[in-house]
Amino acid sequence: MPENPTTRTHLMALADLFDEPQHLAGPDAERCSAADRPEAWAELTLGWSRVLGAAQTIRGRHSEDSRNDVLSHCADAAREAAVTELRWCWARLVNKFVEGVESDD
Repeated sequence: MPENPTTRTHLMALADLFDEPQHLAGPDAERCSAADRPEAWAELTLGWSRVLGAAQTIRGRHSEDSRNDVLSHCADAAREAAVTELRWCWARLVNKFVEGVESDD
């Protein structure tokens, strides 16, 4: 099945973020301030849109896989694993933002 280059590009960009162990301390989202660090907040927002794009791709693939009897057995587990990774990726982006804010103090 040929892949859409745009989808592949988004997933490869997301995969670049998975270079650390997935279980990190959760970020303190209350300390993030767009007014204090607009450039970092813009990067965080871009990262979030990549995460959402990847989640939509995963959801679409899950729908396609669930039509196949063989693939439907593993589709749920694969989706849960992918969602966990997306959550970790988002937490990492927020952690980077919070660390940048703390280093300015």
